[in-house]
Order: sequence, then structure tokens, then C-alpha cells
Amino acid sequence: MSEGIIKDIHTGQVIVEILCKSACAECLQKGNCAIHDMTIKTIIVDTPDADTYNIGEKVKVELSEKDKKISLFFAYILPLCLLLCSLSLFSVFEYSDTLNAIASLIVLAGYYVFLRSFHNYLKKHIKFNLHRISVD
Repeated sequence: MSEGIIKDIHTGQVIVEILCKSACAECLQKGNCAIHDMTIKTIIVDTPDADTYNIGEKVKVELSEKDKKISLFFAYILPLCLLLCSLSLFSVFEYSDTLNAIASLIVLAGYYVFLRSFHNYLKKHIKFNLHRISVD
């Protein structure tokens, strides 16, 4: 679950900005180190009650366990399997290691192009949920 701030509201959609910090970003020595990283991610959440939210309101954005597992599978597990399988398959042909690595990376790039073409399908099936942060 990540906290964010609502930046815009449209009919049926809430646009939330989340500040993603690496572990180093919280370190006291980050001013002396070039490793720390903070990025702002924009998430579009489809919700029927979008009109009940206000711009600037703090919210929590989350995925269901099922959606987390689906995302994990398509983003990390399947590409890793493809990479390892293609490396194994290409090594059977006894090409050079460099050629095997390049061919495996081409397979991986093809997978991500294929995955991008299914962006709208995945967007319909992986849903973010919004929860208000109660101010005490």
C-alpha cells in the first residue's frame, strides 16, 4: 500500500501521484552520497465514486493480493523464465556466449513489446483501489 496525493479527478477516474523512495532516500547521509533515488509515479485509478474525492486529498493506493501476484508474474517471473530458457536453448546450438546472450536479450525485448501490446487488457484486469487516509 502506497500513500499519494490526488492531483486530478475526471469522470470515473482519480489521478494520484506517489513519491517512490529507495531505501537510501531515507538515509541521513544521502547528502553525501549519489545513490539515493526518489521518483514521482502517476497512477490512474478507475473508481465509480471519483466525485467523492478532492484534489490534494491524501489517499492510499493498493492492489489486491491476486492482482499483486499477476503483476509479479508478468513483470518478473515470466521474463526470468524466458531469459533462462532462451539462454539454455541457444547454448544447445553451441554458439558463442556473446551471441547466446544477445539472442536471449532480443527474446526478452520481444516479450516486453508483446506485453506492452496487451497494456489495455491488463489495465482492465488489474485494478488499483483507493482508501482515504483519516486525519486524526
